[in-house]
Amino acid sequence: MKEMNIDVLAFTGHKALMGSMGIGGLSVRKHVEIRQVRSGGTGVRSADPYHLTDYPWRLEYGTPNMMGVASLWAGQDWLDAHGVANVYRQEMALARKLVDGLRTIEGVKLYCCDNLDNHLSTILMNLEGVDPANVGVMLDVDYSTATRTGLHCAPLVHKQLGTIQRDGGVRFSIGAFNTAQEVDAAIAGIADISQWAHERATKLHNALGNEAHEGIAMADSIWTIGNISCVGICEDQPGHPAMNANSYSVELRSEKERLNVEVAVTHVASRYAMDCLYGNSLNAGANVETVEQDLVRCLVEKELRDTDTGWNPRRMPWLTIDSHDVQEIVEQLASSYRPG
Repeated sequence: MKEMNIDVLAFTGHKALMGSMGIGGLSVRKHVEIRQVRSGGTGVRSADPYHLTDYPWRLEYGTPNMMGVASLWAGQDWLDAHGVANVYRQEMALARKLVDGLRTIEGVKLYCCDNLDNHLSTILMNLEGVDPANVGVMLDVDYSTATRTGLHCAPLVHKQLGTIQRDGGVRFSIGAFNTAQEVDAAIAGIADISQWAHERATKLHNALGNEAHEGIAMADSIWTIGNISCVGICEDQPGHPAMNANSYSVELRSEKERLNVEVAVTHVASRYAMDCLYGNSLNAGANVETVEQDLVRCLVEKELRDTDTGWNPRRMPWLTIDSHDVQEIVEQLASSYRPG
């Protein structure tokens, strides 16, 4: 700490240090004074009527998280036995394998250095034409690959990267217990999702014609929502489901035309809505399709009303309801499902 000119070093225990969640530490140089803001039992000098000012008790209150402390200790033993440098080399070898594989896939954009020397095994990416939250759901459900999507509690970083408008990205975090087979599965998953996105974009191009893709302006219409019908599991080719979702066809009408929009309601979003509106997604009296149709109607109305999203049903005749936006819709529906 002295060599790096660090006065106060805070660290979490549940990441690279292999501890459990809820444990961390704070290392304070002797010349630094930190005012305590709480007080409580310490089990040390119990006769003292005031909280101790000596370190470390000055910043420790109540019963310690001994299970967390034990896990952090065990983690350090494991790292000592395997060697931090060895663990790092193993993680970076897998990270390079992942990056090399992703670079061959059409539509993938990576946010990492070309040279992975002096790099961590955390890789951020996006896939053209697919919301990062949807990429994460498909990887999780269809390919048993866990990622973290979104802004990663770092909106300013995503603002600098230019990803904040698309709600962040898809983050892969290679750890000490990952395997080459798991990296291969992740690469294969992204390749399949990329193919699905490409086929969907091609269908859209063919449906709309070249004019919609050559920058020719199309007048905005005032749309009303007509019939909403369930068309089954969302899929773009036989045997290749786009994600675990139910697909709905929504008829939109204006003074001059009619068109249909496809809205996919992911099973995750559907279960969340049922739990919120009925208290239990397995409620025997609940009609899942009715709830999903209400979700679809609310989302389409919101997208048509919110001009900031830039959604045009002619250019992009599909939407997806996932865990990212279902909470706001459920709040809107709550009063109609729970009168009073």
